[in-house]
Amino acid sequence: MGRVRVIGLGNMLAGDDAVGLIAARQLRDLLPADVEVQAREVPDWDDLQGLSGDDVVIFIDAVDSGAMPGTIFEFNLGDVIGAGLRHCSSHGLGLEHWASVAEALGEHVSHLMILGMEIASAELGDGVSEPVTAALPELLQRVEQAVAKARDEGLNGKGSHA
Repeated sequence: MGRVRVIGLGNMLAGDDAVGLIAARQLRDLLPADVEVQAREVPDWDDLQGLSGDDVVIFIDAVDSGAMPGTIFEFNLGDVIGAGLRHCSSHGLGLEHWASVAEALGEHVSHLMILGMEIASAELGDGVSEPVTAALPELLQRVEQAVAKARDEGLNGKGSHA
């Protein structure tokens, strides 16, 4: 099995947009030591470059779809590309942008997952809302499950399709 990488995106100063960063920081203590966990306010395209055929990348980000705040979404690339999802993150890249970049990498497309949480506000200076705070444990659990699945499939020789 290749590497498993979890990347939380967001902005700590923009209300619920911080959810990806908060999740990543908490996951560092919850996930196995060989899982690389990053918290990024600015996406780094190098994260998607140089992936081997059995690497897994899981992004965590804020979602603005009109659903109830705290709703958790799980997207694989086929779910995201062309879905018309709006992005709200201050880092300026939405789910479709990430998916399009990953698709351009060819064989690595099936190894990328995005876990998004519907947010109430991404206004500068706002704190994290109660619905997002309340849903955070479930988001962490979903990431842990996705990592365990990827590791299990990789260890069993099935390939790791998040």
